[in-house]
Amino acid sequence: MNRIDESMGWIRRLARAYTFNVPLKKGCYRIADAAIAIGGELPKRAVVKTTDGCEIVLDPSDTGYRYSYFLGEYEPAVSRCIRNAVEPGDVCLDIGANAGWFTIMLMKLAGPAGEVHSFEPVPGTHEVLLENIDRNKSFGRAKANRVALGRKKGKVELVLEDGLPDGHASVDFGGEEEGFRVSAERDTLDAYLGDNEIEHVDFLKMDIEGSELDTLKGAGLLFDQVKKPIMVIEMALATSKRFGYEPNDLISFISDQAPYRFFEIAENRGTVEEFELFRVGSVGANVLCVPANAPAAKFRSLGIRE
Repeated sequence: MNRIDESMGWIRRLARAYTFNVPLKKGCYRIADAAIAIGGELPKRAVVKTTDGCEIVLDPSDTGYRYSYFLGEYEPAVSRCIRNAVEPGDVCLDIGANAGWFTIMLMKLAGPAGEVHSFEPVPGTHEVLLENIDRNKSFGRAKANRVALGRKKGKVELVLEDGLPDGHASVDFGGEEEGFRVSAERDTLDAYLGDNEIEHVDFLKMDIEGSELDTLKGAGLLFDQVKKPIMVIEMALATSKRFGYEPNDLISFISDQAPYRFFEIAENRGTVEEFELFRVGSVGANVLCVPANAPAAKFRSLGIRE
């Protein structure tokens, strides 16, 4: 390593030390951007400490994780909802786990008495997920499944579009996207819960690039529970429209299964705001779905007023 490369590395490390430890994150994103501009490209692989006290292997050159490399956090508003929702002993599902950021968080929140079941069908990403679970096994238990989920069992083809990180892999919907394709087994959530003798689920996080509705159609057991699960689901127009539906169709489907209240998680404002349907022209959002009959204490813990 020459002196220029070494100096660039020090710039990144100093920026990481500051942005990770400063209590108020205002301005930290600009510092991270400056460190990237001055310090050069980020590494393809790094062990990142999280603000929860965990360690996770990430690809900081992936735009979705570049700020995690510096700040030790990822989607802070979503993370806050998850921390407020999950309790020790809970059974949690992470559908679309990617490298395992939320899997690791759920492991620590649910603890040794809880369970985390993660689903990540892309082979290389699944290997990283396994590594991250092993790194954090002292916090809790997790099972990493290299399967996709949907309404029917079978094989599916996943498309990793050119120029996008593996976290954007989606089930082939018959489009003309160019990129690498990989086959994966597809299970239904109902079959998985039955095969693994899981009698109830307390929390579900799902982000699977447009396959959310198809997966929920194979998950009737979730809504047959007496105590329905709290869910955080990405409902994005950009991905759902490729499968012929819109975010409001997800809202309608869930509402048809059981009474739920829906809250938009606004990352830019750090707020959770109740709504019934997305307005016309909305691009969608990450949505917190809470059973309408959840205890008042649970709504309070989520920062929601009755």
